[in-house]
Amino acid sequence: MILDKKKASLPIKIIAALIVIAFILSVVMMVIPSLTWKGALTQPEAKMTQEEKYFSDGVTMFSSKVEVDDQDVESWVSLGNYYFDWGAYKAQQNDIEAMGEKLRQAIIAYQKSLELDPENYDVRTDLATVFFYTGNSTAAIAGYQEVLQNVPTHPNAQFNLGNVYSQTGKKNEAIKAWEDFLHLVPTGETADLVRSRIAELSNQTAP
Repeated sequence: MILDKKKASLPIKIIAALIVIAFILSVVMMVIPSLTWKGALTQPEAKMTQEEKYFSDGVTMFSSKVEVDDQDVESWVSLGNYYFDWGAYKAQQNDIEAMGEKLRQAIIAYQKSLELDPENYDVRTDLATVFFYTGNSTAAIAGYQEVLQNVPTHPNAQFNLGNVYSQTGKKNEAIKAWEDFLHLVPTGETADLVRSRIAELSNQTAP
């Protein structure tokens, strides 16, 4: 249950990807080659769903922008966002190879934006989330921790840190991270979900 990227609200639109996350994390590293920017990666339009065309059009638009001006930080962020969402969409379809391709490009775009704006901690949170989806939980945890060292009240980073700990079997750490999240967001649907997960993990860790 990884949060959406928008810090101001706490929706759970990517929770559906949990259905396949165990399978994804077990095989995805086999399809993640070295990271090299290749410009827009799209599919033939005739084979695209409406959702695919939306992602493809966004990638094409912002790829063109950064090719014209590679110092355009907002376009790098937007490009990363489109690739991130496209990868999450592919994850829900169990298309692991395509998911890896899109998320690899999201990593590149986010890293480019952070070279230009290193204190954008929303993007650092998104980058950590992409690392998680590509099976690199160590980089994901380090990324969330860096965000929280600089912005202790960042709810997405705090929530996602607990999620990665939970997914990697670090139950006590997950409980602590989610308890800290509840100090930031004590009410609402996500808070209720977190309390449920804390209760489950607490029962599992009880002697």
